[in-house]
Amino acid sequence: MNINQSKNLARYHKYTRLELHEILKEALEKEKPEYWNKPNGVNTLFTNGWYFNWCVKLIKYEKGVNDNSTPDEIIVARVLQTFGKYSKHQIPKRKKYIPEFVNHEEPKLSI
Repeated sequence: MNINQSKNLARYHKYTRLELHEILKEALEKEKPEYWNKPNGVNTLFTNGWYFNWCVKLIKYEKGVNDNSTPDEIIVARVLQTFGKYSKHQIPKRKKYIPEFVNHEEPKLSI
């Protein structure tokens, strides 16, 4: 997910610290161990493991203390940028508008 998509998703749904923690928890459970050693897609200077730990520090989740508080939109966007595929909320796909042709004539070649 690129930064624009993650910002739009952060605006579409106001994530709580608990929801972000659950996204990171699911990512930790589902990703293979090799994934954490690869360079991160957002910043290739760091590995995915380092970026994950940085996201955990950003959300500052404390169980039972700040479950329902919402972090800043940029923090949500940074977490979603790499781990947004594990979010339960996604932006709905737009239906492509196909105009209906009202006037139609069969092509003919007349001289």
